[in-house]
Amino acid sequence: MAVNAAQIVEGHYQGSAEVIVECDEADGTDIVVYRYGNGTATLVGTAELGNDTGLGSGKSRVPLTENISIGNQLVAYVEEQWNQGGDPVTVYELSDGLRTGWRGPDVIYLNGDVEISYEEYTQIGGQEIASVYDPQATINNTVNRCGDAPKQFADATLILEKTTADLGAGVVNVEYATTGNFNPALGAARVQWDGGAITQDYQQTYVFADNGAHTVKIYPENLDFETKEFPFTVAVAAGTPAPAVADIRAVAYEINPAANRQVTVLAYSDRQLESRIVGLDDGTHGSGVWVAMSGSTGGKWQQPIPFQNVPNGNYNVDCRVQGTVTVVTVALKVDF
Repeated sequence: MAVNAAQIVEGHYQGSAEVIVECDEADGTDIVVYRYGNGTATLVGTAELGNDTGLGSGKSRVPLTENISIGNQLVAYVEEQWNQGGDPVTVYELSDGLRTGWRGPDVIYLNGDVEISYEEYTQIGGQEIASVYDPQATINNTVNRCGDAPKQFADATLILEKTTADLGAGVVNVEYATTGNFNPALGAARVQWDGGAITQDYQQTYVFADNGAHTVKIYPENLDFETKEFPFTVAVAAGTPAPAVADIRAVAYEINPAANRQVTVLAYSDRQLESRIVGLDDGTHGSGVWVAMSGSTGGKWQQPIPFQNVPNGNYNVDCRVQGTVTVVTVALKVDF
């Protein structure tokens, strides 16, 4: 193998969508993967080193643009075919455990002249033997198979939360599905929502049109064969969000005269809130303009940017569930 060769180390099984390549070159270096079969070389994948932070530096996740079949050979190169190529790897059939490549005999000759079937031979107490080494449709059993990792480690949690959100066309009812609390053995876990791309996006947003059965599959940081799938059901309410004043537990404000006469609106609710101070325009918040509040633990919400340089006077603070029309109003008095 050439110095600084591009070596395929994982994913070269029939039907795989990608392979993992290692190379002692700088991240950003182009990697190309060729498939050899029936006397033909075909470019089946390109990517850059370091294109997946979960894999780390010097590794590349190379998506395959064409199917790879049992017996094909794959070789990775740096930038172009024949340059810094790694050892060829043979595409194998994905199965449990290791395939040793040994094929059992059909018949046995005892003492050189008595022919019996292999089945008869084992039934009368003969030791199992292997007569032919047949590497077709097998892999080298010295290679670590990702599928042989422990099966108990793909543990995580899934939390479903109904709320409202503005997804670009007005506020609608939504349901957030969030996965987390990964077993440390997973590393930087990857997820696959509803059979889509494998990413590290741990939250998915669903609307009324998505109601029904869904799944999220948890992948370890560097393995593809050991996973855990969580099924769940989405049930988002139809129509526009209804007025929900009762969902707002409290509204208040906080004044800081020593910091540019700041005023911050606070509230408590389990739903997304927005607020405004009527009649006040500080250059950042327009008069009467609703501002989405930022949430934190315990159902606490507050304006992401406080009002600045608030003049003395009496104002109204309005707060409402985002997307609704009924407001909770408290009086604000600034006098300092």
